[in-house]
Amino acid sequence: MNMDNANLAQRLITQARKAAELIKDEISSQFYNKLCSTIIMCQDYVEGETDLSWVDVYGEIYQGEGEEDEEDGIYLMSQYIDIPDEVALLMALPIEILAYVCWLGCKAENDFFPEDLELVIGDKIPDFISFLEENLTGKEDFKQAIDFVNKNLCY
Repeated sequence: MNMDNANLAQRLITQARKAAELIKDEISSQFYNKLCSTIIMCQDYVEGETDLSWVDVYGEIYQGEGEEDEEDGIYLMSQYIDIPDEVALLMALPIEILAYVCWLGCKAENDFFPEDLELVIGDKIPDFISFLEENLTGKEDFKQAIDFVNKNLCY
């Protein structure tokens, strides 16, 4: 990952950590632990500490059913639990943030994007990071952040 992308990815990870901390009391400890382990994996990937690739990070986020001994990725976990809509919205933001770390990795490694990521407008990721850094102070800011994503980062 080049320095600019690595810097953006680090900033995204910081925001994902902040989002996770803000919703800790709203979500199950199982989901919170999975979210934290996914954030740590993203951190390790960005820092180049392990032999991870964006594919590993992608799997950690979007891992589907069918892999016998694999647990579901954080995204699928969030889809299958019975929770109120407002909690689902809270869970969506850190997952979205981590997906952009994966997008940056994809871009850096080979420019092939899996279906979940090909509709991301990558040029807007720095704007999103700035938006989060300025506006993400509490749970009440999550809807505004998701609205920002829907308006600016998706084709």
